[in-house]
Amino acid sequence: LTPVFQSRNKIKNQMLNDDFEEAEIYEAMSEKKPHFIFIADLPSFVKMIYSAKLDMKGFLETLIAKGRLHNIYFIAELALNKVSEVRGYQLFESFAEYRTGIHFGGKVMDNSLLSFEYMPYKEQAVIDKVGTGTLSNVTEQFRTQKVVVPLARK
Repeated sequence: LTPVFQSRNKIKNQMLNDDFEEAEIYEAMSEKKPHFIFIADLPSFVKMIYSAKLDMKGFLETLIAKGRLHNIYFIAELALNKVSEVRGYQLFESFAEYRTGIHFGGKVMDNSLLSFEYMPYKEQAVIDKVGTGTLSNVTEQFRTQKVVVPLARK
């Protein structure tokens, strides 16, 4: 990812210097091949990165902290009862700053990492069916609130 990130970062910085709007930068980056990195267990991944013999933490911290609008996406699973295992690591803190994601299981009011301010408080306490997730940070532009994972019970 290093050469991909570096080349896209040059484009993004040039566009920012030329006073392009974020929407225009997003459009330009959308023409680039997207990269999706799926992390099945964020606490294990963070611990591995910080204890690895290969020093990748600086690169990953930068990529996640400054990687907005690069068409590179990190998608990770994190059980709420394991947040304390990753708090304080810069990699996690940068990841959590985006405050975007999908909360599965309902009772979104228990999730302090994501924002569900768009939902009435009463709805925030509702438990969802298995496989149903609630999107955080829903805006007028993006009104979808729920995601359903088919066959989640299997």
